[in-house]
Amino acid sequence: MVIHQWGSLPAGKPGAVPPAVRRACSAPLSMWHLEAYAGRRGVPRGNVLPVLMGAGAAGLALLGLAWMLYREGTREMREARRRVSFVNQVSHELKTPLTNIRLYAEMAQQQAEAAGEESVVRHLAVVEAETSRLGRLIHNVLTFARHQRDQLAVHPQRAVLDDLVSRALDLWRPGLEAKGFEVKIDLHAPEPFLFDPDAVEQILGNLLSNVEKYAGAGRWLRLATEAGPRMVRLVVEDHGPGVPKAKKDVIFQPFVRLRNDLAEGASGTGIGLAISRELAQLHGGGLTLDDAWSDGARFVITLPNKQS
Repeated sequence: MVIHQWGSLPAGKPGAVPPAVRRACSAPLSMWHLEAYAGRRGVPRGNVLPVLMGAGAAGLALLGLAWMLYREGTREMREARRRVSFVNQVSHELKTPLTNIRLYAEMAQQQAEAAGEESVVRHLAVVEAETSRLGRLIHNVLTFARHQRDQLAVHPQRAVLDDLVSRALDLWRPGLEAKGFEVKIDLHAPEPFLFDPDAVEQILGNLLSNVEKYAGAGRWLRLATEAGPRMVRLVVEDHGPGVPKAKKDVIFQPFVRLRNDLAEGASGTGIGLAISRELAQLHGGGLTLDDAWSDGARFVITLPNKQS
C-alpha cells in the first residue's frame, strides 16, 4: 500500500517499472520501505547543439594553439641551427689568417732576437700571446658548435699525460711568470694510456686561462698528475679568490662566468668550463671542483686508465 507519493510514476502505476533505489526503513517501521524512480526527462534537445558547438570550438582553438606553438618551436630550432652553423663557418674562416699571423710573428721574433732588438721581441711576444688566446677562444667556439650539433667526439690514442702537461706548461709559463706566478709541477703519470691529447690539452688550456684571468692575486699555480690502476688524475690548483659558493654548482653550465661586470678585466665567453667537462665526460671521466680546497680553486680532471 502506498502511504505517500511525490510526482507521478514513470508507467503510471506501481510495479510497471522497477525502482531505481529501494531502501527499507528501520525499526519500528521495518515493515515499510522507500522507493525512488528515475524520471523520463533528460537534457532538452534544444540545449544539445550549443553544447556540441561550444565543445567543437574549444577543440579547434586548442588545435590552433598547438599548431602555433609547434610552428614557433620549429622556427626557433631552425634559427638556432642557422646561428650555430654561421658561428661555425666564421670560426673556421678565422683560423687560417690567425695561423698565418702567429707564424709570421714567430719568424719576426726570431729575427729580432738575432738582431738584439729587445723591445721588438717584447712587442712580438705580446702579439703571439694574444693570437694564442684568440686561437683558444676560436677552438672553444668550434667545439661548442659541434656539441650543439651532437657532433662532439674524442679520438683516444696512446700518449703520456706528463709529456702533454710539460709541453702545455712550456707555452704558458712565460706569460704566467711575467705576471708574478710561482709555478710548481708534481708529475707522476709517466706511462702511456689511451686518451685524446688534443681534447685534454684544450681542457688544461681552459683551466690555465682561468688561473691567469682570475687568480692573479694569489700568484701561485700547481699542476699535478696521479696514476692509479683505474683512473688517472690531473690537478690544477691556485691561490686565487676561489669560486663563490653560490656559483659552485653552475660554473660548468654554458655562458656562466664568475663575474659579469665590464670592469673585471677578464674577458671570455663563459663556455670554457662547460666544454672542458663535456670533453672529460666523453672520455668516461670527469671534471670537478674540489670543495675541500679552501686556499683558492682546485680543479680535478679524471680519465680512465685504459691501455687498449
